[in-house]
Amino acid sequence: MDFHIGRPESREAADVGSLYFYGQHDNYFTATLLLSTPEINTFVGYTVLDANGALPSNDFPLIYTNKSGSSKTITVTAEVPELDFVKPVEGGAKTRIRFRITEEVTTADIT
Repeated sequence: MDFHIGRPESREAADVGSLYFYGQHDNYFTATLLLSTPEINTFVGYTVLDANGALPSNDFPLIYTNKSGSSKTITVTAEVPELDFVKPVEGGAKTRIRFRITEEVTTADIT
């Protein structure tokens, strides 16, 4: 899994030096998962637009273990704009998924 927290950045030259301006969050994470058929159906469902033409948002808990061995969870609200299915010559089919985080990520999201 790759997790990205960022903001679009614009730099403008000024008499006092460079000034930086920042846009709204540009947060996402990507993951490669080995999914069973029911899980594939669930993730494909995440890509279906609703009646208003929007992707559904869902909460995704991301659990990781820090260096001391303690588990931490970051819970984010995200949409799934794309899935890639990969079938290597050997092994099971894998799914590469990009999750667009639709909220600011703060320390309050970490438990």
